[in-house]
Order: sequence, then C-alpha cells, then structure tokens
Amino acid sequence: AYLNIAIIYQKCGEYRNAIQVLDTALEINPENKEALMNKTVLLHLIGSTALALKEIDRILNFCQEPTNCINSLESEKKLWCNAGLMYMTINKKDHALRALKKSLGIDRGFLPALIGRSVLYLIFYNNPKAALEGFKSIIDHDGLCKLIDKQNRLHLSIGHC
Repeated sequence: AYLNIAIIYQKCGEYRNAIQVLDTALEINPENKEALMNKTVLLHLIGSTALALKEIDRILNFCQEPTNCINSLESEKKLWCNAGLMYMTINKKDHALRALKKSLGIDRGFLPALIGRSVLYLIFYNNPKAALEGFKSIIDHDGLCKLIDKQNRLHLSIGHC
C-alpha cells in the first residue's frame, strides 16, 4: 500500500510527500527494492541528484550478494541505467556512459539504456555517427514503437492530478 500511495503522490508532483511515504515503507522493510529505487528517482526529481546517486551506489553494493536481492540483475540494470541518466543531468558524461554500458552489459536490449546511450553520444560527445548506430540498433530491436505506444497509453490513462 505504501508504494501505491507514493506513486500517487509522485504522479501529482508531490515528491517530498512520496519520499516520506517511502521512508515509512523502508522503516518497515529496509530491503524493499521497489521503494529504494523509487526513492532514488524522487531524490533526483527534487534536485538531490548527488544523494540519489549515493543511494544507488549503496543499493548496488547491497545487491552484490545474490541472496540479498531477488531478481538482482533486473534491478541492477535499472539502477545502472538510472545512474547513467542522472549523471547526464549533472554533465558527468564519462560516468554516465560507464553506468549505461553496465546496464547494457546486463541486458543489451534494455531500451531506456539504449536510448540514453544514443542521446549521450549525440548531445554530450557530439558523435552523431555513434548516436545514429545506437538509434538504428533500437529500431532493429523492434522496441521503440512499442515503447512509445506504451508510454503514450500510460500517459493518457493516468491523466493529471
């Protein structure tokens, strides 16, 4: 229930309330991966990117022990991708690229990391050739249209608070 309440607060733009609810959920279960991952995104959204990246690092270190995290590779690829995207927002392109490559090392077809890496090459490295190759590989994976369609439907179904 706590995660659902936090998601509602997030959708309404009430990020600090969402963080408070997630903190309560984490008091009950400090190993709740979904709460931990959602909290890192919210910290980033309120401008605490450094703290969000510190939390991601803590979670990744915790998940290095396979018994600590169920489906740890699934979570790990998302965390590395989130870290890469957050590094992009603070202009740490080399850190961003390393993190996105780690995400893609776990799942080479993970669309958010593929898109992030392509954007990184285009905007931060001024390497349109690498960006083009990246976007072509996304089309080859036949996932971009599905991703856009899913996001549009999700956006339309959520509406505004």
